[in-house]
Amino acid sequence: MAKRSDAVQILEKRLGYFPKRFRWHGRHFSVLSVERVWCTARAWPRAVEQRHFAVSTAEGLFVLCHDLRHDVWAVGQAPRSPRSSPHTFELRTQW
Repeated sequence: MAKRSDAVQILEKRLGYFPKRFRWHGRHFSVLSVERVWCTARAWPRAVEQRHFAVSTAEGLFVLCHDLRHDVWAVGQAPRSPRSSPHTFELRTQW
């Protein structure tokens, strides 16, 4: 379970599933795109216990974790400084 300081409030979902807007540490973030979604479980063949969403925001890449048993959202990974950090990756148009 995530620490209380990592708690996230999901303000809006897209299609009732994907995070669209969230609040973390009193700041609001809008999701520009969902980069990846995966699930984890403690042991096979148990049901999925957590869903993870790698999401891009204007401030950088976050990994949001949804604990399905307790219906709690948390930040698993965040940009080093979400206030001023640009994306941690660049799109390349030429190689």
